[in-house]
Amino acid sequence: MPVPAPKPVDALRQHTRAVLLISADGDASSALLDAIRDSEVPCELIGHPVVAMAELVRLERDNRTGEERTALFVADDDRIDQLSSLFQAVRLRLPQVAIWVIAGEYAVQVQRAAVIEHKPATPAHSFEAPLHGAPRAAPQLRIVEHREEPAQPAPARVDDDSGDDRADPSAPHSTALTAEELDMLLGWNDDDRRGGKP
Repeated sequence: MPVPAPKPVDALRQHTRAVLLISADGDASSALLDAIRDSEVPCELIGHPVVAMAELVRLERDNRTGEERTALFVADDDRIDQLSSLFQAVRLRLPQVAIWVIAGEYAVQVQRAAVIEHKPATPAHSFEAPLHGAPRAAPQLRIVEHREEPAQPAPARVDDDSGDDRADPSAPHSTALTAEELDMLLGWNDDDRRGGKP
């Protein structure tokens, strides 16, 4: 003897959270709202299939341990476009999500939730052994000689027109511009510096 379809409130209680898709121009019936309230299951009412799919993906992304049981409930299925595409996307991408269609006073299950094995989260500080089974060698430390003397800063160099342009071979290479080089880049000449026009 076939098992009768459950009422929406009983179907909701089989899950820990749900997304309820209604038509964009419709409202959830008072009986459906009462069923949601009586079930005490967190439920999001959404009026577009794409938004419903995005919400399901977000919920399942946070469900890394598999403790939550998520379901998609559809009301007013004859007034919702792209419903078959939504069902197909949930079957392919989120097989662990159950699909129910509310028909009058009953909820008909379209897709049973698949059981997905969730791997426990690996702590960030732990290290896994290589696939071939050999233990990973501990990282080696390299000891370097400690220098007590602090590094001496390079002497400052001031370039001007009257200074000697010969660089000290022992001094580090300087990238400072001389006054002549700065004038050349700016396109100035001696008249400009005296206040003349270019």
